[in-house]
Amino acid sequence: MNRNILGFIFLLLFEQTIQAIDANAQVFYLPMKKDHKFGDDICYYREEIDEKRNYVIYYVKPCEKGKYCESEVSRQPFGFCRDILTNATDFPNYDENCNSNGECPSGLKCDGKCKLECTTNQFSFRDGLNSFNCLPTNTKTTDDGIHCFLYEPQYQSSDPKSYDETLTVNNGKTIGKYPGLPKECGIIRYSSITDIFPNREPGETAYKTYTRWIEKSRDWCSIGEAEDGDFVDDWRFCKSGFTLKFYPKGDLVDPSIRDSIGNVYTQDKVDMCVTPIRIDKSNPEVNGPIVTYKIKDGDEQKYNYNKYYSGTPNLDEEAVIKSQLYTEFIEEFKNASEEDKKNCYKIPQANPTDLNAGGNCQNIKLLKLFYFYSHIKEYLFYKDRKDLEKVLHFKIQQLHYRYYELSKYLNLNCLFLLLLYLILL
Repeated sequence: MNRNILGFIFLLLFEQTIQAIDANAQVFYLPMKKDHKFGDDICYYREEIDEKRNYVIYYVKPCEKGKYCESEVSRQPFGFCRDILTNATDFPNYDENCNSNGECPSGLKCDGKCKLECTTNQFSFRDGLNSFNCLPTNTKTTDDGIHCFLYEPQYQSSDPKSYDETLTVNNGKTIGKYPGLPKECGIIRYSSITDIFPNREPGETAYKTYTRWIEKSRDWCSIGEAEDGDFVDDWRFCKSGFTLKFYPKGDLVDPSIRDSIGNVYTQDKVDMCVTPIRIDKSNPEVNGPIVTYKIKDGDEQKYNYNKYYSGTPNLDEEAVIKSQLYTEFIEEFKNASEEDKKNCYKIPQANPTDLNAGGNCQNIKLLKLFYFYSHIKEYLFYKDRKDLEKVLHFKIQQLHYRYYELSKYLNLNCLFLLLLYLILL
């Protein structure tokens, strides 16, 4: 084969790529050419601009470890890699050794250890990541690592029939000691309780019972620890990363009651973890979304979204794909080191459009998975396109400064042709 023809084929394959388009910015991203003229510390440059068609082409590459890509300065048509200057500093926290007040979290003072100053009849207690309180000495506490709050229903009297008024239930409360990162107070447990009221209706028994659901506890958990069927105060705690609203009994039957003297007891719906199967965004029969879901290995069920949510539906057709990616993210999180868990557990609550949203997280698998979760269209585009790995790594690093991945940007065909071309020279 003619050497020039072979060289042309190699160059053609080497340069072959698929253009990735950001529809909002009308930007084309291509892997950076090695023979560019701007220097080795350049992470992108703009080579062509078509003002008439309103698009721009960027040639990009990710920065090396410990650096991030700074956007162009003084309208220069390129960005360059800079050192990451901000790093997490370990400071003593609650009940940890300290040397001065300036080392302690806000509100705490250093007395050999960071503590909260309390009065004689109080004691210092930590009940959250950044929550410290002075509690009365008779307050019940626990450090079982399970409960952040534990409610203990107590009747006003052991003999309710001795009262001729409505009998109510008081909640005793045990406060849990914070077990440390990456735990948060996120799972809600409910239990049923029976209230007894005097019956004012003629010919009926003197007392009547009503069953309602109350909070039993709030439990410590990390992201992804809540199973289907668990109630949570944030979707991040669900293994599926997806919730629908249900009543505390776990169904959609309104348990609100009215006693015989007119008191009304209502119940609010609460977010419950479920696994989404399909999303019908605009079902004509109900004039709104229908969510097909299941709880663990149970049968598929349908949920009329507009019936239980008010306002504009906060739901998209990509919810099923996002749930699958979040589950994959959680599995990777469970297998991560304790250090990575502490540094990376806040990723899901960060605004995915914030610069450096990953904070000090350096686990590239977690950063990549959550980038895909937050950018579904890019996930669908990039997931099988090996020729665009350099572009993908650049885009992830734009949001997560500490993301860094060594990749083989040349495929085997290109390497083979390059070797053959060099032999024939």
